[in-house]
Amino acid sequence: MEIEKRIKKIIKKSDNIFVSGHKNLDLDAIGACIGINSIAKHFNKKCYIIIDDIEHELGVSKILDEIKREVNIIKSSEISNLCQNNSTLIIVDTNKTNLIQNDKILHYFNNIIVIDHHQETEQTINGINIIDESKSSACEMITSLIRLYKVDLSEKYATIILSGIVLDTHNFSKKTSSNTFYEAYYLTAYGANPKKVQYYLKEELNDYIIRNKVVMNVRVINDKYAVAVANEGEKYKREDLAKVAD
Repeated sequence: MEIEKRIKKIIKKSDNIFVSGHKNLDLDAIGACIGINSIAKHFNKKCYIIIDDIEHELGVSKILDEIKREVNIIKSSEISNLCQNNSTLIIVDTNKTNLIQNDKILHYFNNIIVIDHHQETEQTINGINIIDESKSSACEMITSLIRLYKVDLSEKYATIILSGIVLDTHNFSKKTSSNTFYEAYYLTAYGANPKKVQYYLKEELNDYIIRNKVVMNVRVINDKYAVAVANEGEKYKREDLAKVAD
């Protein structure tokens, strides 16, 4: 609880807030960014979401189209004109320097906060870190902060954040705890719409076919190891490879 209070204090003292997810945003990353945006607004701080990705997966594209007039979305190249002496950068859904939208932005900030559920490595960013591998998703962790800080959410934002939890838990079938279900309940109490979540989760048919072509080549060794070989020369998105592995 001490680190959550410290983060609250930093946000309240900040001139403004910047938030970045990982490259190739997924629903958990964009949901966590939206959650931080809501927290910043709760404390009357201007928030900028940094997105350098040129292409987006279908669910993220749908969300960005819905929120583009409500939030401040910027490129990392715009930071120098907006950053102030006491600005804060909050990194969500990754803790690694080489995976954030642009690692060259780090030198702009004296205050860096990392909120993530992935394993730490030598690439882990040195900041005020909440990194908990036991959590299902960044959106679960952000919802805990939203609840602690008593932040009001719109139905739209609650739905977007819930979609991140649903994505990373595969519809609550893996890596869930009582806290995961509690945070999901908290979001539905704010009007999060499970049907709209499924709308965000729908994917392009071609992406589905490409992944399943890889899965069709799977071979199981000693009833323990599954190996799949993709077509030589074919390029795969990082999130597609993760889905194949799942």
